[in-house]
Amino acid sequence: MAQSTGFCGTCNKQSLLNRPDTSHVLHLLLSVFSAGLWLPIWFLSAVKVGGWRCQSCGSKVRGTAGKLVYGVAAAVGLFVVVCVGIGAVAIATGH
Repeated sequence: MAQSTGFCGTCNKQSLLNRPDTSHVLHLLLSVFSAGLWLPIWFLSAVKVGGWRCQSCGSKVRGTAGKLVYGVAAAVGLFVVVCVGIGAVAIATGH
């Protein structure tokens, strides 16, 4: 669990903040075994989309990630799926 300090709007004060750590070894293994399809999920996990939470009240503290990160991850995921699909079609048709 990573810790930092920051301002909690719910408590209206500086508080100790927590967020979960990322298991990079697990994500690496999942990415290898899924031929890279797991990479967007690893990206989301690494940038801590879940974000920081106030230790006192448990509310989310707004960060810089958010919708932009989800959008980028969705675009990367779609790109990977399309590339894998094109590769599978090329292999199946012998091109």
